[in-house]
Formats: sequence, structure tokens, C-alpha cells
Amino acid sequence: MTFGILALTVAALFTGAAVYVSFVEHPARSVLDDRAQLAEWKPSYASGAVMQASLAAIGFVLGGLAWHATGELRWLVGGLILLAGWPYTLLVILPTNKALQAMSPSDAGPASRALLDRWGRLHAVRTALGVASTAVFVWAS
Repeated sequence: MTFGILALTVAALFTGAAVYVSFVEHPARSVLDDRAQLAEWKPSYASGAVMQASLAAIGFVLGGLAWHATGELRWLVGGLILLAGWPYTLLVILPTNKALQAMSPSDAGPASRALLDRWGRLHAVRTALGVASTAVFVWAS
């Protein structure tokens, strides 16, 4: 059960960070002018991506270990849901990320704002994956 508690803790950390970005950081960023908005997103995303990717991988491994230790399939399902953020990011969000990263803040304008609005909507799916994973881990507990 220790692996399960750790998996739940990691999923909750992932979810808390994702919820914060979706409901606090990104909306606050959206009221900035185009240049400041893009300039703020770049280092924020770079730092957050490493943390969130690590939490997703660790949560998946812990969920898998909890499944192996207990035979309870919900641990594996919760881990897979959390890990689903990786392919989603690579296949769906990465083109938007690359376009934003290629822009200089001095070139920011309606195009960068539209991309950041899109990024916020796409990130909401990662938030939902975190919520779902955490809920499944709670259910498995």
C-alpha cells in the first residue's frame, strides 16, 4: 500500500500544479500585454514542463508498483492516465509550444496571443488527466 499512497501523493502534486496553471497562472498571464505575456510564458513553461513530466513518470511507476504489489488494476489505470499526458503533449501541444518558443517577445502580437490562448485550452486537458488519475488512485485506496 505504500506504493499506492506515494502514487496518490505524486498524482495530487501533479494535479495541484496543473490546476494552478489552468486557473491562476495562465489567466493572470492573459491580462498582460502581448510582449510580457510571451516573455513570462517561456521560462515558466520551461521550468514547469520538467517538473510535470517528472511527476507524471514517477506517478506512473509508483502506480505500476502498487498494481504489482496488490493486484489492484485501478493502480495501473491511474498511472496510465497520468502518463497519458506525455503522448498528448508530444502529439498535440508540442507544435504550439515550438511555435511559441520560436517567437521573440519583441515579435509578440495577435499571433502569439492566439497561440497562448490555444495553449491554455490544450493545457486544460493535462489538468483533467491529473484530476482523473488522482480520482482513480483515491478509488484504488
